[in-house]
Amino acid sequence: MTKKAVSGGLNTRVYYLFIFITFIFFLLTGVVVFARTKAIIKNFIFNELGYFIQNVDARIDLFIEAKKGRALDFCSDGIIKDGLTYYDPDDKDVDKLRQQIDDHLAKNKVVLDAQLEDTLILNLKGKVIFSNNERNIGKDKSREEYFRQISRYFKDQAVLKKLRRNPTSTVYAGDVYVSEDLNAPALAVSNIITARATGLPLGVLVNRYRLDVLIKSIEIREAAMGNTGKFYLINKDGLLLNIPKFFPSGKKEDIILKERIDIPVAITILEDSVKMLGVYRDFRAEPVLGAAMLMKRNNWLIIAEKDTREAFAPLYSLTWQMIFIGLAALVVIVGVFLFIIRLHKKVDEKNRELEDSRNKMFQSGKLAAVGQLASSVAHEINNPLTGVLNNVQLIKMEMEMGADFKVTDFKEQLDVIEESASRCVKIARSLLDFSRAAKGTFQPFSLNEAVEKTITLIGHELKLRDVSVKKELGENLPRIQGDTQLIQQVIFDIVNNARYAIEKNPKKEAGLIILKTRYDMVKDLVLLSISDNGTGISPENLDKLFTPFFTTKPVGEGTGLGLSFIQDIVKRHNGKVSVESELGKGTTFHISFPVIKENK
Repeated sequence: MTKKAVSGGLNTRVYYLFIFITFIFFLLTGVVVFARTKAIIKNFIFNELGYFIQNVDARIDLFIEAKKGRALDFCSDGIIKDGLTYYDPDDKDVDKLRQQIDDHLAKNKVVLDAQLEDTLILNLKGKVIFSNNERNIGKDKSREEYFRQISRYFKDQAVLKKLRRNPTSTVYAGDVYVSEDLNAPALAVSNIITARATGLPLGVLVNRYRLDVLIKSIEIREAAMGNTGKFYLINKDGLLLNIPKFFPSGKKEDIILKERIDIPVAITILEDSVKMLGVYRDFRAEPVLGAAMLMKRNNWLIIAEKDTREAFAPLYSLTWQMIFIGLAALVVIVGVFLFIIRLHKKVDEKNRELEDSRNKMFQSGKLAAVGQLASSVAHEINNPLTGVLNNVQLIKMEMEMGADFKVTDFKEQLDVIEESASRCVKIARSLLDFSRAAKGTFQPFSLNEAVEKTITLIGHELKLRDVSVKKELGENLPRIQGDTQLIQQVIFDIVNNARYAIEKNPKKEAGLIILKTRYDMVKDLVLLSISDNGTGISPENLDKLFTPFFTTKPVGEGTGLGLSFIQDIVKRHNGKVSVESELGKGTTFHISFPVIKENK
């Protein structure tokens, strides 16, 4: 009797020890998963903020480049050149000439750019002699930064010679300043107007834009950062250029270019690449995750922030779910072990009774019943333990995946919703573009620059998916005429299709996308080819590629509209697109654009 009691006591202590070890295991697993998941979410949010910052940088860059192109277009206008050539303040007909040029600016130039506030034509001394707004006539702008920067080149023969070869060499986009004329922060783009015959300076053209126009185009994207996402645009003097979300209320004229932002962690941002600022408190004393980048063009600082409360919301939700599951599993385990202990005691009692009665037949039957009961209990235990074990193993496997592990592995439903919504927006936007002509005007641009900007945007995503990009860009390519944003969309869609084809390649080779540009002197064409080593396209499908709604992707992964839109955009640029493909070896898209015909 004593031996059995001791034996039973030892078994009971072992059961309780096992329960304690299981509890410690759950606790340590939860702590590790929480810490690892928090780091992953932090990195994920940083990537999200970095993408937003790069998008803002690209939008500002595109805005300024577009406005530089507009200034160049205005400077090449023959009527403006003639007006400056024949302008004589002592001429009795000078008022008539001024009225003609002012009307020309108002009716034929300013209307081409809905964002343009006004246009000034200055003489070589900085005095306004023509403008679409007569209130500007006669004002002295010689002390303005945009005139002082341009006027340095009036007598620089080397610069003027270069200007005749490359009109873009002297276009100046100044920093934001408070314009007394407009009574608002403004951005000025200026350039030298030269004589037709000699190429010598006649005057300076200045296009002025309100800062609100630029900020409004960026704020549209701010919604993508969530409910608490916000951004600061700060000039090189540390002054605000926009009013961030949740900023203390006040008049714009008391904040823009007057409110100084002092974020100590931002002082270290000295490169034109996105840097994580970490977790700190914003002007509301709320903890936020922040990232920043110093723009290379104008030394503006872009800071994007997101409240940690919203950033870590999935982690908190997951933590409570894991706590609930862990506690539930622990309760089940404890209940099962208590039941086993109780069952063990009853079995011991029955065994003693069987020994006393020495009824072997009854003992055998009883043991069989107990065995059947034990088997049933083991089966009942196996289900929750297997579920707990599988979940633990799954979490451990995800953690062992290292850098490729994403928080979206825990929120797969959210990923599906986000991906579907983005696809709908993209299709809707593409449908609108397909059904009506683009509103933007075509301008000269470099195909190489379009390729570089597109790969900058999608390069990080390709790298995460283990796809390499190789660029073989021809030097000194002639410029082509068109809408650079549309061409970037064409490149983006083809590269994205290439990435999909690589991921679906059953050979599982290392992904490679090659982009080549060159100039065909014989045909006077700029050529672009985009190749991949993906699955390739079957011969029977090659002729159907550009047919609307034709797709080889599974249901839910494609609409069949992308390539038909690509063909439409290329045709609108007087170009051609063709495809070469071999099943199992890859695909190459060939696109050609006509070179701009220079005026002689």
